[in-house]
Amino acid sequence: MPAEPEAPAEWHRLEPASLFINLLPDFWRVLRGTWPILLTMLISGGSQFYSDFNLLLIMVLLSMGRTVSHFLSLRYQVAEGQLLIESGLIFRRQRRIDPARIQNIEMVRNLFHRLFGLVELRIDTTAESGSEGLLSAITEEEAQQLQQALGRLSETTQADAVIT
Repeated sequence: MPAEPEAPAEWHRLEPASLFINLLPDFWRVLRGTWPILLTMLISGGSQFYSDFNLLLIMVLLSMGRTVSHFLSLRYQVAEGQLLIESGLIFRRQRRIDPARIQNIEMVRNLFHRLFGLVELRIDTTAESGSEGLLSAITEEEAQQLQQALGRLSETTQADAVIT
């Protein structure tokens, strides 16, 4: 009797709270980078105030747009023995992370993650200097399940390598 084909793996998405969790640090980076504009706005006032305010508003809106597009487009799954991460609204980017290349999986919880019961999962591989896989806001349970699934796949890959 032939083996039944595996059901396609389910795509997972970031939690909706990731909008808030990712937006606050982005907003803070924009404000930190534009402090000269803010200082000029407070000191000068007048007609220059409105052009400076419009520039600041555009920068904040761009930051918000990037966060929203990240939330809407990022999805991930474990399939074909790899972790697949897709992102991008216009230009889709797919990263395939082989569990055998994973060096470290780190769960990070800042203040906002703790408030919403979420974690940021950072996956470091041998090929990249930084995190090749970054899932910015998923539930702790989902992060642990993903970590266990990748661990099982890595063990299977290592066992297969020893056999051959």
